Formats: sequence, C-alpha cells, structure tokens
Amino acid sequence: MKCKYFMILILVLLAGCTSFDKDSVSKRYTKLDNKFYQLTDDEIDEKKRAKLEDEFIEFSKGMSKYKMKNPEEDTQYIDEFIKKTDIKIEYLNDLKD
Repeated sequence: MKCKYFMILILVLLAGCTSFDKDSVSKRYTKLDNKFYQLTDDEIDEKKRAKLEDEFIEFSKGMSKYKMKNPEEDTQYIDEFIKKTDIKIEYLNDLKD
C-alpha cells in the first residue's frame, strides 16, 4: 500500500516538474513551503516529515537536472530556489526522531 502511494507521489512530482519558468518554480516552491509551515505548526508527524523531505529533494533534483541540461539559459532564479530548498531539507533532516 505504501509503495502505491509512493509511486503516485513520484508520478505527480514528475508530471508537475515539466515547466521550469520562474512562475511555475515559484508556485511549486510556495506549495512545498506552505506544507512545511503546516507541518511545523503542530507536533511533528514523522511520516509527514519524511514525505515532505522527499518532496523537497525531488523538487531540488528536478531543478538541478534542468539547469544542467540547459546551461545556455539564465537560471539564476533556479539557484535561489535550490538554496532555499536545501535549507528546508536540512531543517527537515534535523527534525528526524
């Protein structure tokens, strides 16, 4: 059952990561950021924390891959979001039980 949810999550993330213009990246980061603050408002649920950490990691990997495949494009905004995402990943990693 968990495997099915994980596969669905990966498919949704991959489908959502097709556009890397500044607005799309910003919207996806904002959604993840909102989930992050919802998670930290209450007592930390380890399953939710791990799931959100995975989502941030996939988001960061997608941006890094896009940047490597498109070196001719101006991707300074992607660098900014990668830095922000890395900070959130570290924080989520620190929250592990």
